Amino acid sequence: MEIRYKYRFTIMSKRSNDMALRNFNKGMSLLNDDQHEDALECLMKAETDARDAKDAGYSGLLVNILQAIGGIMESDGMVGKAIDMYSEASGMLEGMADSDPSFVEHKALALSKTASLLTEQGDSLEAIPFFEKAVASYDKLLAKEPRNAAYCSGATSALNDLATILAETGNNEKAKEMFGKALKLSGKMVVLDPLNRENSTKALKIQANLANLLYEMGLMQDARLNLERAFDGYSGIMEDDPSNSILREQSLELLENLVCALMATGEYDSAKERMQELVELLSRDATGAPSFSEKVSGIFMRLAKLASWRAAENMLDDTRSINETSITVILKLLEKEPGSDIYLDIFRNILLEMEQLLSIDSPDAEKEADYNVLISMYEKLCQMDPADISCRTKIATLYDEKGSFLMNAGMVEKAIDMYSEAPGMIGDMADHDSSFAEHKALAMSKKASLLVEQGDVLNAIPFFEKAVASYDKLLAEEPGNAAYCSGAASALNDLAIILAGEGNNEKAKEMFEKALELSDKMVVFDPLNQAHNTSALTIQANLANLLYEMGLMQEARLDLERAFDGYSVLMGDDPSNSILHEQSLELLEKLVNALMVIGEYDSAKERLCKLVELLPEVKGNDLDLSGKVSDIFMRLADLASVRAYENMLDDTRSIHETSLIVILKLLE
Repeated sequence: MEIRYKYRFTIMSKRSNDMALRNFNKGMSLLNDDQHEDALECLMKAETDARDAKDAGYSGLLVNILQAIGGIMESDGMVGKAIDMYSEASGMLEGMADSDPSFVEHKALALSKTASLLTEQGDSLEAIPFFEKAVASYDKLLAKEPRNAAYCSGATSALNDLATILAETGNNEKAKEMFGKALKLSGKMVVLDPLNRENSTKALKIQANLANLLYEMGLMQDARLNLERAFDGYSGIMEDDPSNSILREQSLELLENLVCALMATGEYDSAKERMQELVELLSRDATGAPSFSEKVSGIFMRLAKLASWRAAENMLDDTRSINETSITVILKLLEKEPGSDIYLDIFRNILLEMEQLLSIDSPDAEKEADYNVLISMYEKLCQMDPADISCRTKIATLYDEKGSFLMNAGMVEKAIDMYSEAPGMIGDMADHDSSFAEHKALAMSKKASLLVEQGDVLNAIPFFEKAVASYDKLLAEEPGNAAYCSGAASALNDLAIILAGEGNNEKAKEMFEKALELSDKMVVFDPLNQAHNTSALTIQANLANLLYEMGLMQEARLDLERAFDGYSVLMGDDPSNSILHEQSLELLEKLVNALMVIGEYDSAKERLCKLVELLPEVKGNDLDLSGKVSDIFMRLADLASVRAYENMLDDTRSIHETSLIVILKLLE
C-alpha cells in the first residue's frame, strides 16, 4: 500500500528539528536509491531528533519518519516492528486529523496499513478495530468527495479485508454488509475509470468473496447471481492470461459453487451446462494427474450429497433431477472419452447413490421408473466396460428386486415379463459364473410361481423344470450351499404339487422325495433355523399325502407319522394356529386309516384317540364337531365292511374292536 507523506511544519529554530529534517531527507534519498540499510540508519536518527524537538510542527515530520521506517522494516521482513511504527503513526494522525481534516486520508492509509500487517501476522482480531477506523475515515472523505477514485479504492480495500475477517470469525451478516458496500464502491471505481484493469479485477475479487459468503450462508438465490457474475468476469480475465494458475483455481471454486447453487435452486438445465463447463475447465490440466481425478470426483460427490439431503427431506423429485443432471453430464464426458477410468468410476458411484432411492417409500409408478432408469444405466455401463462382470451381476439383482417389487405391488403381468427377460439378459454367463446361474434359477422359479398364482399351471411346469435343472448344476459344484438347497427344494416342491394335481403321481413322488432330501440337508446345515424345519415338514406332509392318495399305505404310514409328529411340535410352540391344527388333523386322519389298512390296530387305536382329542381344539360349532367325529367312525366302518367282503374277518373284528374301544373311552 502506498504511503503519502504530508509536510506541515514551520522552520524550526532548534538544532534537533533541523537535524531531524536533514536526516529524513537524506534517508528518503537513500531509500529511493534502494540503499535500505543506510536509509534506515538515517531515518532512525531522524526519529530520535524529531522526538527531541519541541516545535509544534514536529508531529507531522515524526509521522512521516515513522511510516518511512515502517516501510523499510516491512520490506526487510521485520513485520512486528513495522506494525509498531505504523500503529504509532496512525495514533498520532488521529489527533492531527481531528484538528486538521486534511490529515484524514493519511490517517485512513496508516490505519489500513497497520490492520493489513496484523492480518498477515495472524492477528486478525486485533486488526478489526484498525480496519473499522479506516473505513470510518474513508466514509468522511467520501461524504465530501464521493467521486474521488483514491478514496473509493482505499475504502474498497479496507471494507473487503474487514469483511473477510468478519466472515472467518463467523460474523456473516456484518461481513455480508461490508462486502456489499465494498462491491458498490468498486463498481463506482470501474465507472470512474473503465480502462483501468486493476479496478475491474478488484471489483471481481469482491464479487467473488461476496458470492462465496452467500453460498456458505445458504442464501442460494443471491449466491447464484453473484457466483455467475464473478465467474463470467474471471473467464474474461483468463482469456487474456490463460496460464494464471491462481485465476484458474479461483474460477474453479466459483464454478463448482455455482453448479451446486443452481441445483439447490432447482435450475437443473443451467446446472448441466455449467457442470460440463466445469469439467472442461478442469480437463485443461493433465487428465491423468491425481488432482484431476480427485477434483472431478469431488464435484460429483458434492452433487451426490445434495441428492441425499433432498432424499432425506423427502424431496424425491429434486433428488431424481440432481441424479439425472449428474448422469447426463457424465455420459457426455464418456462420449468424448469412452475408455476413461476416471469417468467410468464416477459413473459407477453415481449409480450406487441412485440405488438409495429404491429403499425409500414412494409411489409405485415412481419406484418402477427408478428401477427402469437404474437397469438401463447399468446396461450402458456394461456396454462401455464389458469386462466388468459386476455390472451384469448388478443388473441381474435389479431384475430380481424389481420383479419382487412388482409382485408385491400387484403388478403380476409386469412381474412375469420381468422374470421372462432376466434369463435373456444373463445369457451364457450362467454357464461361466455361478452367481448368474443362481439368478437364472431364481428368475425361472419366480416366473413359474406367478403363473401358478394366475392359474396358468401347465405353462408354469417348464419354468420350474428349468429352475430345477439350474439348481442341479449349482449343487453339483457346491452341494453344501444352503441357498442352493433352499431354492431347489422350493422349486421341486412346487413342481411336484403341480404334477400331482395333473395326475403324474410317479414323477411328483420323485420330485417330492428329492425336495425332502434337500430340505433335510438344510436342517442339518442349520438345525436352529425354524424356517428350514417348517419347510422340511411341509414337503414331508405333501409327500405323505401323495403316497396315501396313491394307495402306498406302508410308505404313507411312515411319512404321515413323521409329518404329524413334527406338526405336533410346532403346535406346542403355537397352539392358537388354526391352520396348523387343520393340517395336523388331515395328517392324523390319514395316518389312522393307513395304520388300519396295514393292520397296525394297536397303533391305530392310540392315533384314533389322539385324533378325537384334537377335534374339539378346532374352532367350529358342535354340529361340525359331531359331523367330523361321526365321519371318522363311518370311514372305519366302511373299511371293516371291505375287509369282511374280502373274507378277512380277523381284520374286520380288529377294526370293530378299535372303534368300540375308542368310543367307550369317549363315553367315559
